Order: sequence, then structure tokens, then C-alpha cells
Amino acid sequence: MVSMMITDRAYASGLINLNFGPSYTGLAASPSGTPSDFWNSMDYPALEDYNADNGNDLEEPLSLLDSKKNETSVALTGYYSEHLNYIRDSETAFPGNALMNSYAQVTPGNTGTIEFTGLTPGTYKVYVYSQNENFLANNALSITANTVTFSTKDSDGTLGNFESPYNYATATVIVGNDTNLLMTFSGLSATTQGDVNGIQIASMKSIEAVPEPGSVMLLGVGGILVFGFMNLKARKESAFNI
Repeated sequence: MVSMMITDRAYASGLINLNFGPSYTGLAASPSGTPSDFWNSMDYPALEDYNADNGNDLEEPLSLLDSKKNETSVALTGYYSEHLNYIRDSETAFPGNALMNSYAQVTPGNTGTIEFTGLTPGTYKVYVYSQNENFLANNALSITANTVTFSTKDSDGTLGNFESPYNYATATVIVGNDTNLLMTFSGLSATTQGDVNGIQIASMKSIEAVPEPGSVMLLGVGGILVFGFMNLKARKESAFNI
């Protein structure tokens, strides 16, 4: 029997999910996710009026739960966008449709901000989901997470599944001793808007703890061979003792 234990003072499951809009439960692209995963919801009650003078739309820090609904030390402490939209056209057959149906948005030429604090210093895999509005193409997203810049490619929102880099992009990011993860987002060009549907922050430990399918198969074959060898040895010893 092989057991895998992930320990992290920031969050036990190693995965935090944030959806911009109504609640969502389910998988996205992170390999450490499960179909029953909880997603924190960024909703209107948490916000001040848009375009707040201090550049932060949050009334107060939003404490975040991990994917198994455990309390964590992580909080959303900074957030600024121009719109938080709940309804868009999207393919209904898409398993992640509920996640991709709502989004934070900035208009062309503007920049949004999302800031997390309380993360354990270390290496993380960040997933940012961005599906274009109302089947419009030419709407790629640019994201900077701490010092790492990455982007999606143009997509018209009809993929029917999670496919990088078209409706999500991912990057490996280091969180320092300040425990902060500062993200900014905008349209990839000066003429396109920037939409963010959701974010996953996965500790590298949680991803590395998920065995590859080939590793699982080898583990099973190895267990069978060891069991067969031990069984054969026991039979020989039994026959010798008669």
C-alpha cells in the first residue's frame, strides 16, 4: 500500500480555486483537482463600487478555503477590474461551462489586479482561465504573476474542453517570504479586452504527488510480481518443511 501525504501550512490539499462569479464545483485543468472540488466565489457582496479611488474593489480581505473546503491562511487582499459579468454565451456541453460563464473584465488598454497573501513561500503552478466573450475571437489575455508573464491565444469560446493556451494559460511562479502573489491582467493587445474566468493556485508538492498513469501501472505490475515471488517462496519453504 502506497500512501502520499501533503503537508503545507498554507492549505492542506495543496490547491486553491477562485471563480469570478457564482459558485462552481468541479474539475478544471490542474492535475491535482477532483470532480468534487470546491471553488471560492468572487461575488458582488464582497465588492465596493467599481473604480474605487484606492484601486481596490474589495470591501475587506476575502479568506479563501482550499479545494476540500479546509480553512487556510490564504486571502484575496487586492482586486480591481472594471466589470464582473455573470452571463455570456458559451457551449452548454462544455463540462466546465459553469466556471467559464462568468468573468472579471478590463476594457482595452486597461489593467486589472488580483493579489493573494498568506501563501507558504515556495513554487506554485498558477492556472488562469479566460474564455472569450460571446464567441468573439481576437481576445487573448496577458497575465503577469509576480515576475512571470504568460498569455492565452485567440479563441472564440467553442473548444468544448479545457485546452491550453486557448481557454487557459499556466505558469510556474515563485512566492517569496512576503507570502504574496500579485497578478495583473489585460488584453494581449491594446485593442482587446481582458477576461478572467477563474484561477487555480496549486503547490508543486500537490502536483508531484499525483502519479502519472504509467507510474500507477508500473506500481501495479510491480506489486503483482512481488506478490507472486513471495507466494512462490512460501510454497517452496512449505514443501521443504514437509
